[in-house]
Amino acid sequence: MDNALGDAIRNARVAASMTQAALAKELGVSRQTVSGWEAGRYRPQRRLLDKLGDVLGLRSETGFPWYWPDRRKTPEENCREQLRAFKARQATPPV
Repeated sequence: MDNALGDAIRNARVAASMTQAALAKELGVSRQTVSGWEAGRYRPQRRLLDKLGDVLGLRSETGFPWYWPDRRKTPEENCREQLRAFKARQATPPV
């Protein structure tokens, strides 16, 4: 099974220098919940996706939730796209 969403969450969390426990605390969930998302055992509830995007800095320019800004694409395709954009932002020094 493709785990692009879990991989995107893990990569963004690590890039933000956060532990699973720290991310869980920010979101009001358990560390085991974050671990489950990253492992692909289950997905975040829709109500948490905006907050997850805010905490990890994954937000599209259009204001749609970071995980699915283009409804013509799958969530996994959009995650890959957003992760590429996130990495590009991290690699670009601030002006």
